[in-house]
Amino acid sequence: MLQIISGKFFSREERFRSEGKGVFFSNLSWFAPIETCVAKLEPTYSFGDITTYVVSYTNQIEKPEGPLQAGMIGRVGDAEILSQFEALCIFGLGAWFAGDRTNVELHCRSSPRGASDKILPGHFLPGFFTPARNARPGELEAFASLVQKTIDLPRETYSAVISALEGMRSSLEALGHNLDLAYSILVYCLESLSQQFDTYSPTWIDYDETIRKQIDKELADVDQDRAGRIRAILTKEKHLKLSKRFVDFVTSHIKPVFFVADAMNRERPLRQSELIQALKNAYKLRSSYVHNLEPLRKHLSVPQLASAEVIVWEHEPYLTYAGLFRLTQHVTRTFIYSQPVLKQETFAWYKDLPGTFQIEAAPQYWIHKSEALTGKNAVSYLSGVLSHMTDQLNQSTGRFTDLRSLVSHALKLMPQATLPQRRVLLAICYLWHTFITPAQRVAGTDQALTKYARDTDECSIELMAPFVLAGYGDSLSWTLKDLLAAFEKWDEKRFKPSALQLPLGLELAIVGTLANRAREQGDVDVSRALLQRALKDAAGIPAFQQALSCAIVANTPVTISVFLPHLKEASTHAQC
Repeated sequence: MLQIISGKFFSREERFRSEGKGVFFSNLSWFAPIETCVAKLEPTYSFGDITTYVVSYTNQIEKPEGPLQAGMIGRVGDAEILSQFEALCIFGLGAWFAGDRTNVELHCRSSPRGASDKILPGHFLPGFFTPARNARPGELEAFASLVQKTIDLPRETYSAVISALEGMRSSLEALGHNLDLAYSILVYCLESLSQQFDTYSPTWIDYDETIRKQIDKELADVDQDRAGRIRAILTKEKHLKLSKRFVDFVTSHIKPVFFVADAMNRERPLRQSELIQALKNAYKLRSSYVHNLEPLRKHLSVPQLASAEVIVWEHEPYLTYAGLFRLTQHVTRTFIYSQPVLKQETFAWYKDLPGTFQIEAAPQYWIHKSEALTGKNAVSYLSGVLSHMTDQLNQSTGRFTDLRSLVSHALKLMPQATLPQRRVLLAICYLWHTFITPAQRVAGTDQALTKYARDTDECSIELMAPFVLAGYGDSLSWTLKDLLAAFEKWDEKRFKPSALQLPLGLELAIVGTLANRAREQGDVDVSRALLQRALKDAAGIPAFQQALSCAIVANTPVTISVFLPHLKEASTHAQC
């Protein structure tokens, strides 16, 4: 949001403008306003070691063309603006900023507050949490330049950088109570940038050595060209050698100044010859914590040793929190200044406004749009039709959306559709033909259902669902074996984008129908297993679970109308 209010995405001067204010507290001591391209920090009051700053900015949103209308967004995102600017202040000014004075007091404390207060942030990051820390010469100019450069980044890069800076702030927040988490978050920040903007291309030698040798052995007798293609496919694995990707990115963004001028007056700074091994060890510590909750090496958590940036143990260098933080700051800053600048950029900024998100439209708002129906998306339409009809049938005053144009279009698509697609199109036509009044049926539907009747010989969930919804589950013509196979096939891919989506009531009705069929044929174990499955899928719906429990305990058929209440009464044709 901070980048949006800079105006770089706007093409028109007509804008809603609002003056925004906020308050930061900080251990950074300064006496004059600190100006940046998007906001201004004005010190107003110092109490003890903490200075109060007023943050001023202009929240601007481009006005839509045309007259003002209800629902237009004129101001939004103040909390996010302040949050992102706060992260920039912490990163660029090297001091702690927060919207709560107590937060600053806590992080900058110089002595424990109780017997359980073991981690003082100042011990693990010397200089950063120093009470009443004075700004250094050139620091404010560098900060203003950093803010300008960050705002001028392309949107995708800016979003990644802000996420990394907010991650660094989260790490500093955690430092006072969980050193292991704070350390790991810093690695995450660098890792997030390395995976989005690195140029590293994995090779076969990067593959896990144990697995690589096994694969090489199996490919020894395979044509070498084919073996090479197989290896090339395997090396495209996204997570291959993430640690090497991490190390390559960090080392490529370290300038000589890191080891020279920036290392002055540091206690045991990192050396060039130690860099790669120290990075590997940092990544290993992060992985051990993430996967096994293993704490850092004890030496890294000892306050008396924490002021050094590197600790050597068993001939290996380990970055302390202080060393890793300085490295993260340097690499992130180098990355920012290495990126191209875009003063003006075309970007659909509306979608990034805080508090906005996408939701799926209810079926009644789109299933009637027949021009969008194709053989490829027919399953999505069938999902929508089933959901809409199930909902409306179970309401005494329910009315169907008019789908006559959709059915007409489905009939036109059938001759060119593949067999699986045609089954879905037939299901859509069958549903409308079955539940609507005769006067509203689409001409040609009877003929199509007859012409393509053989296409329904093979059982599928797309054919089962309409029949169960219509109340004909007891007379399904397929064998129990075929019905179970079709249901399991669907269940295996139910979360795929291309899979049919079923309303819960209809899904449980299908499972209950299969359980009843199995019971009729004497397969009590299969029936019970299906009902047990349905019982757990009916979580949170007592009426469903009671009906299923009764059928299990009494070994009786489950009443399908519990899940589809419209089946309790004689079927009546609906109106559209």
